[in-house]
Amino acid sequence: MDIRYKNITIQEIVPKTEQEKGFEVHYNHRDIFIILDGETTFQRGINYRMINQYNEEKDVQKVEVEKYETFALKAGDVIIFEPYEPHRPLLKAGSPTVKFIILKEKV
Repeated sequence: MDIRYKNITIQEIVPKTEQEKGFEVHYNHRDIFIILDGETTFQRGINYRMINQYNEEKDVQKVEVEKYETFALKAGDVIIFEPYEPHRPLLKAGSPTVKFIILKEKV
């Protein structure tokens, strides 16, 4: 079930592996993830380079990173990614699904 508001989405998904999901960066908004149920990991990268054209409509660009750090999140945890901060969200961890809220705040 997905519930969508203007800049808020509530979703339940099957998290992906690192091989299935790449890093992304946004230039005009920050992502705020709130985990409601399940366990997942997020990665925050540094020193990125662009690997495709910027999608202005969605404010997203796929990137590759030199290094990254990994964060394990569970129900009740929050993680924030600022503009220009490469991240790989919602990766497989200890549960088959994860339910979360994402707020996309324009900056």
